[in-house]
Amino acid sequence: MEKIRLFVLYLYLFGLSIENWSPWGNQTSLLRPTLIFGMLYVIISLKDLRRNFRVGKIKNLLFPALWVFFWISFVSFFNASFKGYEYNFNYTLLSCILSFWLLSNDLSRYYFLRKHFLYIILINGIFISFLSYFQIGIDKGYMDRQSLLGNNSNIIGLTSSISLLIILYIIIENLEKINKKRYLLLFFIPFLLQTIAKTGSKGALISLSVSLITYFIILRKPIGQKIPLIILGIVGFIIGAFYMLQNEVLAERWRDFVETGDTTGRAERWELAFDVFLHNPIFGVGENGLATIAKAEFEDEGYDPHNVYLFVMATGGIIATVPFVIFLCRILQRGYNNKNIWKSNLHLILFLIMLIFWFKAGGGLNSKLAWAYFALISYTPYKSIKFKKL
Repeated sequence: MEKIRLFVLYLYLFGLSIENWSPWGNQTSLLRPTLIFGMLYVIISLKDLRRNFRVGKIKNLLFPALWVFFWISFVSFFNASFKGYEYNFNYTLLSCILSFWLLSNDLSRYYFLRKHFLYIILINGIFISFLSYFQIGIDKGYMDRQSLLGNNSNIIGLTSSISLLIILYIIIENLEKINKKRYLLLFFIPFLLQTIAKTGSKGALISLSVSLITYFIILRKPIGQKIPLIILGIVGFIIGAFYMLQNEVLAERWRDFVETGDTTGRAERWELAFDVFLHNPIFGVGENGLATIAKAEFEDEGYDPHNVYLFVMATGGIIATVPFVIFLCRILQRGYNNKNIWKSNLHLILFLIMLIFWFKAGGGLNSKLAWAYFALISYTPYKSIKFKKL
């Protein structure tokens, strides 16, 4: 049964970047394969509650996350009860935290799962890059941006960027002592780059640029090896950027961003969310409160500010923001303390990418992909956990 549970987990992880895809319905259907695998993962895990839902080793991460969920839900429920606002229970965020809980325990228990997680993300990125190249399951959206299988362009671009980073990690650091065949992975880089370009995702381009620069700067190599790698990295980055900007969609969006600071409407929503926080700094206004205010301001159904930090501040006030920041700081602290376990700084680069992703992601707090990465970043084997409270 345990092997079946882990196999279901692998299928769930593989599907995270395309979680909206369903061969039997639309992107809100309950028959989405990734949703089914996620539910099976949880259900099978219930067979051994004591082992799979251990709290002790991750309570310093789990409790702040649960508090953020509880408080925002409480304020929203209060609004529904006393102000007549519509209330929708955010089961998606709860499922994200639940999957983070389970995955954190499994990563700590099975030493091989960390490596398999990275391989699954890599395979998934290559898979979607081939779909993009051969024009399979693609959709065209605003400004002719490409998405895949009904999933957000930014998520597709983000996954492709991380897959490219993992390829460099495998080739350069070679911690698994793979022979020269690992250089064959270079063949997939153009496919990943063209996928990023076709999504037109400025966020993916920024994440890739910042992560690559940071990766080479903090690369754990002797200085004699590091300098040539940095030079090769700069040359490769210039060639890759030139290649991606041949795509008219990405080139136009990037030009508008550089020349005019265009954020495709995000700046106005950021300003509104921050203004809501300033007027309700302690308790916040809840999700339905922010939705009501945003609807009156923008006259549409979209209320998310496309910035997780501002979203938490506006909906939960300081009471939710403080534990939210504590959660992120503890993830970082745990990742930093585990550098010797990883024998690499890759997980710290992944943390940086997630911070950037949450800076501009619509609905980012409900992203199962982000919560899975946080579980990976904070990975520590049970026998190695020595975690000090902040």
